[in-house]
Amino acid sequence: MTHPAPTRRARVGLPARLLALAGLLQLAGCAQTYTIRELGYPAFEPVTGAETRFARPDPEQVQGLDAYPDTADRERPHRFVISPVPIGNELAVCVEIRAVGKPGSVPVTALAGLVYPLDPSGAGAFRLRGTLPPGVEPLCFAQSRERDGADGPVVLQLVFPREALPPGVERLAVPILAQFEDGWIHVRYFDTPVPMPVPLLDEQGNRIDLESEAGQRVVRERVEADLAALAGACGKFREVYARWPAKLDELWNVPPGAAGRTEPFLPPPHPPRDPWGGAFEVVDLDGAPALRSLGADGRPGGEGAAADVTLALGGA
Repeated sequence: MTHPAPTRRARVGLPARLLALAGLLQLAGCAQTYTIRELGYPAFEPVTGAETRFARPDPEQVQGLDAYPDTADRERPHRFVISPVPIGNELAVCVEIRAVGKPGSVPVTALAGLVYPLDPSGAGAFRLRGTLPPGVEPLCFAQSRERDGADGPVVLQLVFPREALPPGVERLAVPILAQFEDGWIHVRYFDTPVPMPVPLLDEQGNRIDLESEAGQRVVRERVEADLAALAGACGKFREVYARWPAKLDELWNVPPGAAGRTEPFLPPPHPPRDPWGGAFEVVDLDGAPALRSLGADGRPGGEGAAADVTLALGGA
């Protein structure tokens, strides 16, 4: 008697089984969820919220990370175009990010990003899964909801002093979070060369010697001119609200009660920055509001190029 050969079952590997199980759990509404901290990006909590929980459509995803909260519209596409542009002068480094949703996609409404020094030996792991060596500290963090025009891209500027770069660093790791209108998030892993410094030039086109007293004076005059322009925008704000802005971001995030005004009091880029990459700020100066640049060292006080530059706005 002959017996039929036994039917052999195809063996399913563990990763495939996990993916299948994850899909069933999602369909059943039981998908595993994570906070943004549990996803490995606690710095993005100001954008997503610390307690918001996200499910992942593909736990094995590489070269990026998608995650969605309960509020997300999973039937609509979440696609966008994003472009990082590294620029900089002799004093500061900037990575400008622009992102806009593709036609038919849920719109992108916010960007956030970090900049880290990147060792060439770790570039592959960062590009694949955003992995960085333990203990590496970011050079800067920023977030933005500012658009370049009503329907234009969201624009984010990541700026830090050039002197903050560790010696010998030639590349930067830049994880970027894009948040869509419905709360869906996508984290992209960019790496980019440190931009070559573009020399600062005076009005005659001559390179400014930043080590000389004359060069420092030219830079200070630029800061003073920028402060004067900011003071003008603050004055327009006061005409509408009968008060000075408490923070400079009120000049572009127009508060309620502006008699229907939607245009910012200050054109992009936001926030405005001094030649060292530091953001200008509103401070109290002897009981009255004033505008301030913290100088080359980014800290209050200092002497020479590190000295603060302030401009009083006037009475309350």
